Amino acid sequence: MAKKKTKAVVDNIADFGVDTAKGGVIFTTASIIRAIGTLALLIILARLLQPANYGLYAIIIALSGLLGLNTDFGVGSALKKKLPEAKTNYRILELINNAYFGAVSIAIVIAIIGIIFSGYIATNIYKNAILTYPIIIGVVAIIFSTLFSATMSSLLGLRKNKEAGIGYITYSLSQLIASTILVLFGYGIFGALTGLLISLIIAFLITFTFLLKHIKYKIIKPTKDVLKELFGFSTPIFASNAISNGTLNLGVILLGAVASPFIVGNYGAAVKLGSFAEVIIIAITQVLLPTYSYAASNKKLAEKSESIFNSSIYYTLLILLPLLVYFISISNQLIFIFLSKSYIFAPFYFSIVAVGIVTGIVFRYGGTLVISYGKVKAYTIYIIGTAMIVIVLLTVLTPTFKVYGVLLALYIIGPILYDIAFLRFMSNELHVNFSWDKPLKIVLAVIIILPLLLYINTIISHGRYIMVINAIITLVLYPPILALLKGIDNDNLKFVESISNKLHVNFIMKYLFDYTKIFMSRQ
Repeated sequence: MAKKKTKAVVDNIADFGVDTAKGGVIFTTASIIRAIGTLALLIILARLLQPANYGLYAIIIALSGLLGLNTDFGVGSALKKKLPEAKTNYRILELINNAYFGAVSIAIVIAIIGIIFSGYIATNIYKNAILTYPIIIGVVAIIFSTLFSATMSSLLGLRKNKEAGIGYITYSLSQLIASTILVLFGYGIFGALTGLLISLIIAFLITFTFLLKHIKYKIIKPTKDVLKELFGFSTPIFASNAISNGTLNLGVILLGAVASPFIVGNYGAAVKLGSFAEVIIIAITQVLLPTYSYAASNKKLAEKSESIFNSSIYYTLLILLPLLVYFISISNQLIFIFLSKSYIFAPFYFSIVAVGIVTGIVFRYGGTLVISYGKVKAYTIYIIGTAMIVIVLLTVLTPTFKVYGVLLALYIIGPILYDIAFLRFMSNELHVNFSWDKPLKIVLAVIIILPLLLYINTIISHGRYIMVINAIITLVLYPPILALLKGIDNDNLKFVESISNKLHVNFIMKYLFDYTKIFMSRQ
């Protein structure tokens, strides 16, 4: 009986892992499609606006981001934590309605303040009065960004990953179309930002329609108790995220004050391109929060939280790191072909940004695990303490070293500090330890491959040939090197195969799995 019970628990955990991974893959795939749309928008805007004007556009986006663009002021984390635990439709409606009311109220206040001070910011800080109206568009977009983000969080909290994915794609494609048309009609950065506003409105309406299909929606009057519950949970998270994410926007804002728009444009393009890796990581964390929350509330799964956390990081790195080294190896070709040779510094910036983003994966996933267990106050202390160090580094290094100071503070020192802080926190507070063995073997495998890929760049002059050859080399060398280093075993491969079977893509992946097994048999 005990053996049967143990097997049932193991099967439950295995099924849970596969279902989680399936949901993660669906939402991540949608996020990648969204990122491709964002990449297409980057290509179009970077070419049409050129580095100097694109730099001004990047400054407005960073300023709006610092004020609250692309956030829901923390209520999203509360929704993704509490909705999976809700037992009745009324409880679900109570949470969602109060979240909308609280977050949108904050957004409206910030937008009004931003509009009032837009002229002062444009003329006194950036010495460019023409930026006044673009700043106004940017702060108004915060309102609809909040509505969209809260709706996305509601869908993810209800584990409606497919609908949330469609929301992301809608947002990306509508921005691509609207911004491109307006810029082509001669509206410049004003047109690009107006396209952003239009896309947020469209995406909110689409995702809210999806939400209505899954709940019996009705307006419930906000209550002090529920607002206190939501913001009591979310305020520490928002404060820590606002500071940690705000440092990225602060980097652009500070750089805009000490460097030319041309340099800011190169940096902004590199960050946008490098954020492709961040899209994958953030998309998975969006799925993992309700998943971790469910696991935390399930005694059988809660016992496996350390294993679930380590597996989340391992399988992400397994796929992400070979893509990272490949894109670094073709960064010159990628940027010069798609953005133009005007962005001469962007390839180097991109490589540092991409590595920094992936380095911070422990912090990203660790933070999600912490929130799922409700350890938000301690989470805040660790994040804010680390972020303050990064901000000090940023303010000290940027005036002296300009763009290299920003890169050093945000993408080299910063991610390492965040990872160290979270490793200590998880060990001390959650008694969850990070397993270094296999992730380091994946890192070693791609480090072995990277020099060869970079060498190919020196012996082949045709950019498109390099992109194809480096892709083939990565596919051919990565599986055997990883297998020989024992960075993957039969259980890992079976898990990945089970995911591909559920997603009905095994007919494509089968050849890669069979190729990997050849070298695994020699372990």
